[in-house]
Amino acid sequence: MTLKQFKWVDLLLFSIVAIVFEVINHFASVNFSSFQLIFMSFTVVLTLISMYRWGISGIIVLVFASIVSVSISTNNKEIEAYTSYVCGGVLGMLPGFIVFQIIIGRKRIKNPFILISYLLFDSFLVILFRDLISCFFHIDQFNDVFINNLKYLLVQECMSMFTSTILLLIANRKGGNIVVEMNKYVKEVKELKKLGGLKEMKEKPNFNSDSSFTEFGQIDNSTLLDGGTLTEDQEKELLKMYSESGNIKIDNPMDCLTEKQDKKDKNV
Repeated sequence: MTLKQFKWVDLLLFSIVAIVFEVINHFASVNFSSFQLIFMSFTVVLTLISMYRWGISGIIVLVFASIVSVSISTNNKEIEAYTSYVCGGVLGMLPGFIVFQIIIGRKRIKNPFILISYLLFDSFLVILFRDLISCFFHIDQFNDVFINNLKYLLVQECMSMFTSTILLLIANRKGGNIVVEMNKYVKEVKELKKLGGLKEMKEKPNFNSDSSFTEFGQIDNSTLLDGGTLTEDQEKELLKMYSESGNIKIDNPMDCLTEKQDKKDKNV
């Protein structure tokens, strides 16, 4: 599978997840009165993550989810619903992409505080643009329709913002691979596979270049002495020779290098 094919498969999966939640929310709001105001949509946060992963093309997630959401609603035959929900959603996501991903930069917005601000910024603009576009279909009552719709949408989307914030923080956890720049991530994975994991190991502060050849407890005195060429028997003979020399301490075999020099100094 090429990177381009993987990209569209990845976006398709995010779109399916967003669509599933839209269908569940619609079913719950229709069949349970308590869900009419508590509407939990994850379309904005999933689109945000997709746009972080793949750039501007990630907005396709919102387009698919918005079309399905309107098509299963009671307003599925009204052009106003499709225009306001789809176009308003797209226009609402674009400013956040420009401000946060292009101007601030993807690396900086990985900070939880900035990332949450990015989500809330997108959520509010999506609500605002959907409301504005809907008002143009009622131009004679623009002010009243705008204020009433804005109040209703803000109340309705409060729970979505809260749950989306939790979802985004979980996705952005340290060491995760969800909120990542996919072009860079795929390249790093390929390099890691080519190097057999050596690159990642070398970057660790406790990297041991001998770890692939030795195991814990394998290195002892016998492997350290003489470049690691002595056997246990040879080590015993060497220690015996040191002990017979008299004043040389066994616990510090390097004393043998200074013993003769000390004797010469005393004679002088």
